[in-house]
Amino acid sequence: MKDKFFGFKTTIVLLIVIAISVIMATFIESATSTENARDLVYNATWFEVMLALLTLNITGSLFYHKSFQWSKITVPLFHLSFVLIMIGAMFTRYTGVEGMISIREGQQSNVVRLENNGGDKILPFEVFLNDFELKRYPGSNSPSSYSSVVTVQDEEKGNFFEYHIYMNHILKYRGWRFFQTSYDQDEKGTVLTATRDVIGTPVTYFGYFLTITTLFLSLLLPGTFFRKQLRKLRTMGITVLLLFVSIIGFSAPEIDAAKIVDVQQAQEFGELVVQDYKGKMKTMNTLDNEFMRKLYGAETIDAITADQVVLSLQTYPEEWVNVPLIKVHNKDVRKSLDMEGKYLSYANLFNPEGRYILSEPISRIFMKPESSRNKFDKAMIKLDDKANILHAFIIGDAITVFPIENIENNKWHASKDAAQFSTNSEDSLFLKHIFPLYIDALQEGKTNGNYDQAANYLSAIKKYQEKAGAEVTISPSKIKAELNYNKWHIFERMEKMFALVGFVLLILFFIILLKGKVFPRWLEISFQLVALILLIITEIGVGLRWYIGGYVPLSNSLEVMIFLSGIVLLAGLIISRRQPVTLALSLILGYTFLFVASMNNGNPEIGNLVPVLKSYWLSIHVAVITSSYALFALVMMMALVNLMLFLFLTPLKFKRIVAKSAQLDALIQVMLTIALYMLTIGTILGAIWANESWGRYWGWDAKETWALISIFIYAFVAHMRFIPAMKDQYWVNLAAFWSFTSILMTFFGVNYFLVGLHSYAGVGEANSLPMWIWYTAAVFVIITALSGIRYFKVKEKLEV
Repeated sequence: MKDKFFGFKTTIVLLIVIAISVIMATFIESATSTENARDLVYNATWFEVMLALLTLNITGSLFYHKSFQWSKITVPLFHLSFVLIMIGAMFTRYTGVEGMISIREGQQSNVVRLENNGGDKILPFEVFLNDFELKRYPGSNSPSSYSSVVTVQDEEKGNFFEYHIYMNHILKYRGWRFFQTSYDQDEKGTVLTATRDVIGTPVTYFGYFLTITTLFLSLLLPGTFFRKQLRKLRTMGITVLLLFVSIIGFSAPEIDAAKIVDVQQAQEFGELVVQDYKGKMKTMNTLDNEFMRKLYGAETIDAITADQVVLSLQTYPEEWVNVPLIKVHNKDVRKSLDMEGKYLSYANLFNPEGRYILSEPISRIFMKPESSRNKFDKAMIKLDDKANILHAFIIGDAITVFPIENIENNKWHASKDAAQFSTNSEDSLFLKHIFPLYIDALQEGKTNGNYDQAANYLSAIKKYQEKAGAEVTISPSKIKAELNYNKWHIFERMEKMFALVGFVLLILFFIILLKGKVFPRWLEISFQLVALILLIITEIGVGLRWYIGGYVPLSNSLEVMIFLSGIVLLAGLIISRRQPVTLALSLILGYTFLFVASMNNGNPEIGNLVPVLKSYWLSIHVAVITSSYALFALVMMMALVNLMLFLFLTPLKFKRIVAKSAQLDALIQVMLTIALYMLTIGTILGAIWANESWGRYWGWDAKETWALISIFIYAFVAHMRFIPAMKDQYWVNLAAFWSFTSILMTFFGVNYFLVGLHSYAGVGEANSLPMWIWYTAAVFVIITALSGIRYFKVKEKLEV
């Protein structure tokens, strides 16, 4: 009985049951509510029993199989760390306390309202709120930070001290921890999360420490499985995976050249600093580019720049209201509006009587519950949003380039209303007339070719910005960096170069190998140097984005995709000396990541961070966990290469191809091990970040849950060698390839199809998968199936 309960098969069964359970829970949460998911799965007795059985299984197997041997000490220590984490979680659940404490300014409280039973917990000390402070981004209502200055009053211990609580900076006292969570609407009171977990947190943290330590040791100590696989990496055969890319273009509308502002004047206009509605300070060039991407789907109309478009809207509105600038994607919307093409002009949005044609349909849509709105409704709302954006630019409301001295929260204004907010009569007169004068001068310059007066007016606006907006405006060096970043389009250009170099390298491999020759060392070094240059240029783009934004660029899907492209290329460069094909694969993967970044779901804007993301944990956690995604992607590509090799098996070639595949398998095992360790460490770092930021290191959010599922899945792949029936090369490569779907679900699926807190691109933005994904999946199913059929058919013939 003991050998069965403490056996590896039982561990696998329990992991599969737990994994399936939490997968179902994420969909239950998305379809119904978080409470249902917790009641039915996460907090259910049967689920806790399963976790307890897994903990007992692992603990017992360590002793039953006498695993504590110095030669392989990292193995039992790693599994022991998992046991400690589970024990710590148990103490947190059953002995930990979590609740909220609300305090008004000038008042004190020692009452914690508990979350689990709705009761109260009386603290042995008082917390007095001296001051609550909410800081917003300039000119907006978006919180930049909020904090509480409190005084702890402990009569029993005789302790009285002041402490500043803010996001990622917690108060710890007498076993209690206080986190800045929220605030009262009138901004005169604070809401703090209060937790007490004397046993659970230390035990869990020690488990985390032991996990990370043993993972690193397993990479360094001799005799481990990882080190054995490294020794196998000497030479290997090369194969080719061909991918194809199609580029679709469209024709630009005809525009009267006499109504287009000169490109040089528009470029100088783009150097102005502007404050967007979220309070982000940026150049006008950046805002213009964002405007064009949102409305037109591209930053230029033929050779007309975004700066020219926006400034021409101000200078020649009667012409530009007839230019089709609004791209309409939805076919049903285009049909309902009797559109001939994909683009609408501002004038098209009004009937002959001057009535806004979207008014009635939008009113009907907003009368529907949000959950019942279909794709057509959402497309109409998006079109209405675009119409409002275009309207704001036409009338100048979006061009908020004028600061006002001594105004609340440093809010900047557009030309038409800036004057009324100034308390200085001289400034008021300037604000009232300067922009109209600038526009008139542009019109005159277009007629007579002399733009000196327009340049003088623009220079006056820039000097006024420097004087009145000195507190929040961006420095000249950042303006220059931002303009260069927008001009160079580094990542778009690197996307094309990654694809070109990667595919050329693969084709050369294919040609050389068909001729039975060895790939020349000089050619290999040449491609490595080119790849290194591409990596350096990509990182320059990352550095510029970092400098402009003022934070590590890992806060949205575009930034993470760019980061992944650099990581996967770096990995390819490191291992290409032993396995040259990996450089080609890493370039193709880098191209894929950059291509995804350039799609609509990538957000190219450099925005403001929400308070919780203003933490060094952001760069550490996201960098580690997304690096694992890049390595898993490389593993997936190498596994696909192996599976495609099996398609060409013959009895005569079987041993040679399988031997070459085995060498690639060794690299797969090495990369998979490193990626799995990084995913595990990244998940742990995320848990620590959560616990240090808001007092809960695991909340079964869909994102963290799917990260755990991915760990389970890849842990199974890494342990397949212990299952005799699944030790075969085909099964290992099949598992390594299809396991990547769990990473895709973790990164993309959770963001777009499930409810959760960790969304880069919004929750539930897509109702169904695009058809091309189904077609791609079908192709891979056919390839992997035919590969297996061929592999086992040839193998069976040889065994007879």
